Amino acid sequence: MKVIYFTDGSRPYGGFTASYTSSEDAVCGGSLSNSPGGNFTSPGYNGVSNYSRSLNCEWTLSNPNQGNSSIYIHFEDFYLESHQDCQFDVLEFRVGNAEGPLIWRLCGPSASTVPLVIPYPQVWVHFVTNERVEHTGFHARYSFTDCGGIQIGESGVITSPNYPASYDRLTHCSWLLEAPQGHTITLTFSDFDIESHATCAWDSVTVRNGGSPGSPIIGQYCGTSNPGPIQSGSNQLVVIFNSDHSVQNGGFYVTWSTQTLGCGGILHSDNGTIRSPHWPQNFPENSRCSWTVITHESNHLEISFDSNFLIPSGDGQCQNSFLKVWAGTEAADTALLSTNCGNVAPGTIITPRNALMAVFQSQEAPAQGFSASFVSRCGSNFTKPSGYIVSPNYPRQYDNNMNCTYFIEANPKSVVLLTFVSFHLEARSAVTGSCDSDGVRIIPGRSAASPPLAAVCGDELLSPITVTGPVLLNFYSDSHTTDFGFKFYYQITSCGGAFNFSTGLITSPAYSIAAYPNDMHCWYNITVGDNKVILLKFIDFDVVPSTFCSQDYLAVYDGYNISDPLLGKFCGSKLPPNVKSSNNSMLLVFNTDSFQTARGWKVAFRQTLGPQQGCGGYLTGPGQTFTSPDSDSNGRYDRNLNCIWFIIAPVNKVIKLTFSTFTLESVSTMGRCIYDYVKLYDGDSENAKLAGTFCGSTVPAPFVSSGNFLTVQFVSDVNIEREGFNATYTFINMTCGGTYNATWIPQNISSPNSSNPDVPVSTCTWVFEAPPHQQVQIAVWALQLHSQDCHQNYLEFQDARESNGHPRIHFCGRNASTVPTFYSSTSTAIVIFKFEVFNENSRVGFTYQIADCNRHYNKAFGHLKSPGWPSDYNNNMDCTVTLTAPQNHTISLFFHSFGIEDSSECRHDFLEVRNGSESSSPLLGTYCGTLLPNPIFSQNNELYLRFKSDGATSGRGYEITWTSSPSGCGGTLYGDSGSFASPGYPGTYPNNTHCEWAIIAPAGRRITISFYFINIDDPGDCVHNYLILYDGPDVNSPFSGPYCGTDTNIAPFVASSHQVFVELHAEYAVHPSAIQLTWDS
Repeated sequence: MKVIYFTDGSRPYGGFTASYTSSEDAVCGGSLSNSPGGNFTSPGYNGVSNYSRSLNCEWTLSNPNQGNSSIYIHFEDFYLESHQDCQFDVLEFRVGNAEGPLIWRLCGPSASTVPLVIPYPQVWVHFVTNERVEHTGFHARYSFTDCGGIQIGESGVITSPNYPASYDRLTHCSWLLEAPQGHTITLTFSDFDIESHATCAWDSVTVRNGGSPGSPIIGQYCGTSNPGPIQSGSNQLVVIFNSDHSVQNGGFYVTWSTQTLGCGGILHSDNGTIRSPHWPQNFPENSRCSWTVITHESNHLEISFDSNFLIPSGDGQCQNSFLKVWAGTEAADTALLSTNCGNVAPGTIITPRNALMAVFQSQEAPAQGFSASFVSRCGSNFTKPSGYIVSPNYPRQYDNNMNCTYFIEANPKSVVLLTFVSFHLEARSAVTGSCDSDGVRIIPGRSAASPPLAAVCGDELLSPITVTGPVLLNFYSDSHTTDFGFKFYYQITSCGGAFNFSTGLITSPAYSIAAYPNDMHCWYNITVGDNKVILLKFIDFDVVPSTFCSQDYLAVYDGYNISDPLLGKFCGSKLPPNVKSSNNSMLLVFNTDSFQTARGWKVAFRQTLGPQQGCGGYLTGPGQTFTSPDSDSNGRYDRNLNCIWFIIAPVNKVIKLTFSTFTLESVSTMGRCIYDYVKLYDGDSENAKLAGTFCGSTVPAPFVSSGNFLTVQFVSDVNIEREGFNATYTFINMTCGGTYNATWIPQNISSPNSSNPDVPVSTCTWVFEAPPHQQVQIAVWALQLHSQDCHQNYLEFQDARESNGHPRIHFCGRNASTVPTFYSSTSTAIVIFKFEVFNENSRVGFTYQIADCNRHYNKAFGHLKSPGWPSDYNNNMDCTVTLTAPQNHTISLFFHSFGIEDSSECRHDFLEVRNGSESSSPLLGTYCGTLLPNPIFSQNNELYLRFKSDGATSGRGYEITWTSSPSGCGGTLYGDSGSFASPGYPGTYPNNTHCEWAIIAPAGRRITISFYFINIDDPGDCVHNYLILYDGPDVNSPFSGPYCGTDTNIAPFVASSHQVFVELHAEYAVHPSAIQLTWDS
């Protein structure tokens, strides 16, 4: 049954009263008094199904014991609809009946972890649900304990059960102490022994300031130290004792008494008065009163004094007679706000937070004293490293017409992280889109007049916000709608600092919680012990990348200052390498700009030994020895080392490393070297090829590097040390291979006739460097291979030191007889000669030099670039290039970039192309200017190109891709970008055209093909005339298409790899038809 009473508010009448009865059994509720206890649940509770909507259940829980007993309630299960102030579905507890004082209101997915222990003989329990969300409900157990109850009078004693013997496990007692009106209560502990815990989470005594188990907490106590005297702010106190299932100690003995001076106490109130005893009459001799005033956590306090003020102080210095006021609940010197005596009333005192402590003391003659009223105002100052900021009345609704300022005190070298825990204000204006009515302004700095970083309202739960300190929050509300307010969590993290430890962790501001803030400049100074160095290891790294790390970066300096050597400057998301200082100090500088931010970084540092102590360093002298460090000369290496030696030999020398002694900690149970070990890297860093990892007591075999760099790393852990190692290195001549500079003069190189027994070798690698924008020409004049096994016997040409996917030209087996001249496309060429057996049947000889601009290419596809590309070509050049494709092929020439001095009839600078191999072959075209020439298609397998420049203006030149095929179109196209077209483009391709292009970009680059022009004559079914793109190397790959007709709005085709196969099939073309496609990667 539901009864709704409605009035329009116009005329008052007498109203009504009604009574009701029911013959039906109650759905829920009733009397609960089973001794020693029982259960009650939400209707229909089974732990799975949800309770019903629109419930209204009332239970009366009556304690059958007379005195010395408490009601204890705990929940086996609890899950109700959530709401900040439990406005929806709620379980409510009150003293006595529905009109009694409120004890608790519970809702949400879990009940309070604080035990519900009630001293009153009767509790009214009310369970209400609305018409919306339902959950599984609750299952509560209740019991009546043998301790606690109500003590009324002017004094008394409370002890733990069994005192002085130990208390029992799972004890729950609640005492209500009630003095006469106008009295206050003082608790005095004379014995105290409760199981210790940092937060008193196991066994505890809790004192609450008022008459309810839900009253404000004065303190929660455990351990063996007697709590000091506790004075209430009214005539009631509640003392609650709980013990868990484990340790039981001696318990406690506490007496309580009352006083009527109205002097001192703990006041949980929004307003009130504190005054000297008997004011406005004189206070008695030797008076001392102490008050603690606590208001809502969102507020601060203002104290105003009556003008009738007299506290005599003989010395005039307020030494023995005074009124002192502190911010907070402790009498700390740093929190002292005011010290007053004499006959002049103090001005208004404003506390920074929601609590104050006031002490009145007089050792002089009696006098009138003082009277002061306090009132709570919204807003507060926050100085702790972290905490919560809540709106007025939180978690209940805030009031109209509020204007509150919350100030987070943080120095400009700190970062404030603001997290939205709960946020419910009046919504944004539908007209302006702004927070016109209620809102919170987040303002960097100290002035409310400064521009806000953000203004938020409505239900906007933002991601965490980071701001450089200090920060001001301004909350305002108008005279209309209110809501449930907000709860913020703030954290202050440092920006920089001094780290004088042997080991530690450092993180960027707000790391692991939010992205680092903008406009930061943080210095982190690390200092370790004398005669030590610092090893910095990056654990996580994500800083916004920029060119040369010029915007956001972390810079590491070898010393205290930015004037010291820079060890590294890092940005991006790649984990930087370990960094080691050369002395006992290191500076980290973290800089951010005002644009993007990222996750930040986390580094670990520790002190270790450095090169000056024999741990690592650069070794360049011939024939030297190095050993594992032993700083204390005890015959064993040090713990926790990471030493790296970089051995550098002269060019075209190799390094032979020999261990004379070797005793390290043994392998792990898995047979791996993971404790103490030596690693050899065949190159100039730890990123080079790992040549071996060694531990235990077996001396490693001598090792010879493949080049003139060798890196040796020694790592020891924090446990076992052994005798260590002694290593010697020497420089020896490279048997074959090496690095050489190409010049205009041809020079010969050949593989040696015999092997050096000190340098076992099966591969020779030569690197040839030409000046910038020049190329290398290599002409092979001798080549013999031991067998036709192409895996073990071959000659290979590579283009550039980092091959970057450039095609490698491979000669072995049957194709080793004729090796054409090789021209690098960059200033570096690499020649690799691999053989199984080192003898006269395995040899190579060739000539290298800087390539001039005259070339002859005898292959199926390739690249052509003007001399000096990508820089401008030189004046007075005359270069010829002949292209010879395989027999029965024709050549397709596609221009990718073009810029040659323009002139009438191309008389000054020009590129001419002829159909053949001679200067007299038929002319196909002469080109200059900047207009990209159309593709050129030869009629046979040869093309002749001549490039000429005069003595005046030059240009950028040209970049051309060329290929060939036996069908008149198609072929292999290699490069990171380019273009290709149908035969005769821009003219119409002939009937029965079938072209297949294999496009290959450098490995690791995904190809994207764009449809520059497509016009394929077809009825529309794309059966006889079509274009198909395959995502892979051949027609067996996944395809896109077929395409036909006229369409220039086709989306680019993005391949999954560096290879695409393109097929153009056209049986006929009645109307003009052609295609041109471009690719990039």
